Amino acid sequence: MERETEPTPAERSEPVQVGAREPDRGEEQSGFEGHLAEFFRDSALWPVLVAAGGIFVTLGATVLVLAVRERNLFAMAALVIVLVVSADVTIRDLSRRRLGLASGILVALWTLSAMAAYGIVRLGVFGPR
Repeated sequence: MERETEPTPAERSEPVQVGAREPDRGEEQSGFEGHLAEFFRDSALWPVLVAAGGIFVTLGATVLVLAVRERNLFAMAALVIVLVVSADVTIRDLSRRRLGLASGILVALWTLSAMAAYGIVRLGVFGPR
């Protein structure tokens, strides 16, 4: 004959979800910015953030150098497309009277890309002009 016992407090509690956080009341972000914000909040994702940032800065610098200095038509087209998308994101944020996370990241990536492109040109990576 089995005797029914009440569950212990440990058995009654909800399972703990590792890495789950409740969003702060002041920083409720939705959509793309919510996904980006998670990379800045979770320290385990910082290496991914650094690697992705380095890749985007390198690509941006290469496109800038090829479009401006080497006058490559495909690089010019890529530069125009990326500039239009970046401007669209920034204008949408500014229409809400704030510079959001996505706009801040874009400004930082373009600044770092321009600095890297300058370094590439000064080092003569693409040869003398």
